[in-house]
Amino acid sequence: MDKVDNLDKIKPRLDYRFYSNILNITVTGSDAFIDFMQFPPENNEAPTVRVYLSHEHLKNFHDVLKNLPIIQEGN
Repeated sequence: MDKVDNLDKIKPRLDYRFYSNILNITVTGSDAFIDFMQFPPENNEAPTVRVYLSHEHLKNFHDVLKNLPIIQEGN
C-alpha cells in the first residue's frame, strides 16, 4: 500500500457504518485484524466487522489510541 503524505486532503467515503461495543484483536505472523462486534448476539451470532492491518499500522493505531485523554493510564 502506498504511503499517504497528506491525509487531510483526502475526503473520506463512508462505505459502512457500524456501532461496536466489543472488540477482539488477533495478531498473526504476517498481519493483524480487529473484529468490531455488536452485543448482545442475535440468534447466537454477533454482527461483526473485521479490519485487517499490517503490524506497522497496528502499532500506529495503538500509538494514537494511547494518547487519547479518555484512554490514558489512570483515567
